[in-house]
Amino acid sequence: MAFSLQKISDADFPFLMEVYRSTRERELAIINWSEIQKDNFIEFQFNAQHSYYLHTFPGIDLFIVKRKTDKVGRLYIWRNGGEIRIVDIIVLPRFRNRGIGSAILKQLAEEADQKNKMLTMHVEKQNPAVDLYVRFGFERIKEEGTYFYMERKPANL
Repeated sequence: MAFSLQKISDADFPFLMEVYRSTRERELAIINWSEIQKDNFIEFQFNAQHSYYLHTFPGIDLFIVKRKTDKVGRLYIWRNGGEIRIVDIIVLPRFRNRGIGSAILKQLAEEADQKNKMLTMHVEKQNPAVDLYVRFGFERIKEEGTYFYMERKPANL
């Protein structure tokens, strides 16, 4: 599955908010709010998350994932000393189950193996992609609240 990564720009924020909203639709569906209230909530939460990522992961790489000309998701990666951290990976629901996530994970695993680095992430426990991550060699190292901390050791360790 061919995909490309495009560094984000300010013009991408509406799309990035759409991607973020796709992760919150289930909970928004059961809240008795107007669309304006939901939009305001999503904007506030997205901005808070974005600021947190920039502050917590200095030098983070922020990408839009594209398949051909379609924008299909986002990938936030932080490369530091001994690890490559997948800070956030989201594929829009209408593009899921087409191999895009697997292709991204394969590329990141190859990079981690070549650089002899751990590939790490935090994943919500109920995220259906946990099984995909396990298939790519990630192990659940510990539980932290509603998240699993997962690691994938380089192939040559």
